Amino acid sequence: MKRAATLLFLGLMSLAMPAHALSERDCDAHRDSVLDALARNRAQSIRDVEEALRTVPSDDERRRLEHQREQAWEDEERMRHMGDQIWRDCMAHVRATGTGHR
Repeated sequence: MKRAATLLFLGLMSLAMPAHALSERDCDAHRDSVLDALARNRAQSIRDVEEALRTVPSDDERRRLEHQREQAWEDEERMRHMGDQIWRDCMAHVRATGTGHR
């Protein structure tokens, strides 16, 4: 999930530093990229946990790993919410400044 957080941060920074006029298409492309990265990160996290669960020696460790698996879904949902907020801010910026449309 750290990689997705980095993508969100970089996306936010790109909005703060207008090297070119943003368009609604830019906002959409960034959101889609972030959502794809979040889904890949979550899937990898769950695969890693599932692999560890196959060889876990104790019930305590199993519960900890199961909690990590659930946390992966919760983390993705939280990051998706942040990504949606950045997308809405991006779209508002485009519309407010008239810098570009589709």
